[in-house]
Amino acid sequence: NLIPGPAIVPESPSILPADTELFLTLSLDLPQIYAAMSKPQRIVEATNRAIPVKDIEMEGPFAEIEKGLKIKLKEDLLPLLGSEIVVSMPVNFLEDGRLPKPNPQSIPAEEKDQKPKSEPSFLIALSLKDKEAMRALLPRIVDSLGFKGASALAQTEQSGDTALVSYGNMLSYAFIQNFLVFSADPATTKL
Repeated sequence: NLIPGPAIVPESPSILPADTELFLTLSLDLPQIYAAMSKPQRIVEATNRAIPVKDIEMEGPFAEIEKGLKIKLKEDLLPLLGSEIVVSMPVNFLEDGRLPKPNPQSIPAEEKDQKPKSEPSFLIALSLKDKEAMRALLPRIVDSLGFKGASALAQTEQSGDTALVSYGNMLSYAFIQNFLVFSADPATTKL
């Protein structure tokens, strides 16, 4: 169900840090993907007995998500998103899915006393058509994800014209140019 979006000239390289090891950028037609995936599936129930086959209609796969988030994806979220999607990660993330810890004996003596540098983390960036509407919608989505009152725990850090919003080490996001950038690591989101 991955439906390609329009051809793009990627804008994401301008928001990623120079030391980005690996990133994937793609253009997807999110409204068409939603339409294809939201069609109710038919389940055919059959038994070995001479009972007629019975078709059962199921609701679309997004119904539970929409109930949980208290938004309509098609009306509230999809019109705000562009087609460019970016995934950035360190190369060693592909090896075993986690970041290695440095061997203490391999660290030079002059660097042992310094605060360890944080490794880059997994990051996702979504292009936006309407940044201000997404800025208003996102706190509602975070509160709906089961973090009742999470907005009260949000810490905002301003850097130039970019505001970084973090919820501990669970989620952080920032609006950078026309992208929503998010990661579990605030330092990674800060770029």
